[in-house]
Amino acid sequence: MRNPSYRHRPTGLLILLNVTLLWGCGSSDSGSSGEGEGSAGMVDIDPCSLVTSAEAADALEVATTEADRPAEANNEVRSPSYSGGEDTVVRLGTCRYSGSRGQALAVLTVMARQSSIPSEARTGFDGLRTAYAGTVTDVPGLGDQAFWIDGSGLHVLRGSVQLSISGDVDVAAARELAETALERLE
Repeated sequence: MRNPSYRHRPTGLLILLNVTLLWGCGSSDSGSSGEGEGSAGMVDIDPCSLVTSAEAADALEVATTEADRPAEANNEVRSPSYSGGEDTVVRLGTCRYSGSRGQALAVLTVMARQSSIPSEARTGFDGLRTAYAGTVTDVPGLGDQAFWIDGSGLHVLRGSVQLSISGDVDVAAARELAETALERLE
């Protein structure tokens, strides 16, 4: 299931920064998300519980994986609405798994972006599709809509949640992980 050409693609951190910028919608205030229910009645989504360490290890074809929650990619922001309505609260949660593959390191990143307004989530999702238009392949039957971006991974929209699975996996492995993650969101 691993993608041998991944090492020639942008690094996971570069992908994370691109996706965060596209999804961030120009925040004006920032804060950190706490436990339980928070802004606008949103419930915290833990991306490390959407894809387990064992599932990540299986997808990466490594013996074990180590989970990491990069501080720069786990936050809550309040930003102006795209449509001019009430401000949008956006929570971004990221879990990065890594495991040794010989002398190389295999990496899998799971990101969950939740918006307080579903239409704003759709706008961010469509913006990502537009930004990478030349490398997008639709992935039917997954969430409300899903697509694969060469060099960036699988991106799924369901309601107000955008799920991204990227790293050293191919579209089939990412889809399997996304199906499991979507079941856990219910």
